[in-house]
Amino acid sequence: MHIKYGDFLENFSMGYRSILLFHDIGKKWASNYDSITLNEFKTFVQQLRKWTDIITLNQFLNGQNGVVLTFDDGKQGIRLALDWLEEQRIPSTVYVSSYFITENYFWRDAVNEIERNSHLFDFNDKYQYRFKDLYKESKSYQDQIRIWNDIREFTEIYGLNSRLGVPVSMKDLNNYRFVTIGNHTHRHLNCGMLSKQDLKDEIALSREFIEQNFLRIDKYCLSLPFGSHDMVTSDLIDIAKEQGYFNILLTSKRSCHKEFNFEGIGFIERILPLDRQFLQVLLSDFKNRWF
Repeated sequence: MHIKYGDFLENFSMGYRSILLFHDIGKKWASNYDSITLNEFKTFVQQLRKWTDIITLNQFLNGQNGVVLTFDDGKQGIRLALDWLEEQRIPSTVYVSSYFITENYFWRDAVNEIERNSHLFDFNDKYQYRFKDLYKESKSYQDQIRIWNDIREFTEIYGLNSRLGVPVSMKDLNNYRFVTIGNHTHRHLNCGMLSKQDLKDEIALSREFIEQNFLRIDKYCLSLPFGSHDMVTSDLIDIAKEQGYFNILLTSKRSCHKEFNFEGIGFIERILPLDRQFLQVLLSDFKNRWF
């Protein structure tokens, strides 16, 4: 059963606390892929520290006011940000998908690569997908696991692996003293369209991988792939609680931050900066809230 957004609104709070979400650090802004430049990331964080504290996720969960920095997917580009944050002794949390970390490419990067170079491939004829809808379908397609397997096969046939973004290595992530690692599921599928058993496997496989391979772990929050409230189901809530998670992290493209409690589990909307203007709105909002 899917949960309606209105059901959440009975109990939410907004205050002097926020969690920010980033995906990648690149050479230029790329809002379609949620990439921010390193210089703009540094400038934003430095300005942010004038108005508030940047705190750990555990401090946030214990009720402390401040801002938490998080990264989803664990792409190689975030090393630039993590290196700088380490120098500044600023904490952050990286949510990884265990398949991406072990297989060395993120499958939705493969979708982007296929779309950008569709004229080179016979993917459309063999696998029956329309290129202009491929990225959208990979997020909402009913038979997600089939399309995931098709894309993996296609990627191997055409040798796309070498052209795709690689993840941060486990060794590198473990070397950061101010980074904790959290669960972003195994394959980054739409959890709202999986069977209960597939959903259980997606969460459990990644949790077990993280517990076996990383030193500093977020055991209490599950980062929901795609982060949309309409992907939340009663099965997701039940399985998250069974796996020991007390909170599910959602994604908001608004500058406001909300926290919900629903069916015995917490939901926290993270703010996803989309462009330079959005960053300035965030800074202004934080400044007005704290001063």
